[in-house]
Amino acid sequence: MVAPFQIIAERLGEMGFYNFFVPWIITAAVIWGLLKKSNMFESSGLNAVLSLYV
Repeated sequence: MVAPFQIIAERLGEMGFYNFFVPWIITAAVIWGLLKKSNMFESSGLNAVLSLYV
């Protein structure tokens, strides 16, 4: 008997989940971590720039 998680993993592989989404998530996490470490989100300059676009 095949486990349900194995079926889900195979279907995700058929749809290209591991070729597109996983690398995208890893890249986004690295960029988010670098931005968080640089304290860019805490600067008042970033808030001023964001407020101009909203």
